[in-house]
Amino acid sequence: MISVIGLGAAGISVATEFSQYPQYNIYKIGNIAPTNEFEYKWNVNSLKPEDVEEEAPNLKKFFKNVEDDVYFFIAGDSLLANGTLAILQQIKEKNIDIFYLNPEANLMGNMLKLQNRAIFNILQEYTRSGLFKSFNIINNYNYEDILGPISIKNYWAKINHAVVSSIHMMNVFRFSDPIMGKIHPGKDISRIRTFGIVSVENFEEKLFFSLDNVREKRYYIGINEKKLEEDEELYMRILNNMSDKSENGEVDISYAIYPTKYDHDLAYCEYSTHFIQS
Repeated sequence: MISVIGLGAAGISVATEFSQYPQYNIYKIGNIAPTNEFEYKWNVNSLKPEDVEEEAPNLKKFFKNVEDDVYFFIAGDSLLANGTLAILQQIKEKNIDIFYLNPEANLMGNMLKLQNRAIFNILQEYTRSGLFKSFNIINNYNYEDILGPISIKNYWAKINHAVVSSIHMMNVFRFSDPIMGKIHPGKDISRIRTFGIVSVENFEEKLFFSLDNVREKRYYIGINEKKLEEDEELYMRILNNMSDKSENGEVDISYAIYPTKYDHDLAYCEYSTHFIQS
């Protein structure tokens, strides 16, 4: 099991999407009316950003059943984001993967820009030092580049589904036996990451963040069982594309091919680096 913690409205929205899968326990922290023991009301609207961390509640009891593996979701423009370190300090013994919803800077005021930049950089530095398992960046805008046109009514529901289903399917593949290939264990230093959706037809990648100075790329490729049996050109097509993506050997590439019963192919990529992103 993996515990998923959503802090703030956007973090809660993404975390809630995991509830469709039985492999995750969902915790919600924000200005909400709790309906169960996994929801905690924390209203900071009356606080200044610099006071949020100091006013962070003691959540030891709330977190008493948190699993060893934790996914933590927060948006950089949330006032609650200022309390991120104070919250994570209370579960510092866990394996924490941070998923950072990076807002569109052009649509923020100067104070929010400064807040987002500070939190974004601090969390990367702490992750690179080994305090957190990984820092995964998701641009909280320009989703139509990945998903195509989205109606206003279905906008966030469709986006949250795409983000969470991508994370979940990569987990499914990680714990499955591939029919070909092997995912390399990542270098311990390469903890700053993003991920994306890959077309099996042309291996075009649509990333949730444009990561600079990529050092590792992992590809999880799910292919329909019938196609694996009948398509005699598929393997060489995959090999050639993997070779192209290694950037003349500068990037550590690994891939694994998994048989599936889905009607359509599913492929995802995960990029990693040790360089701080701007």
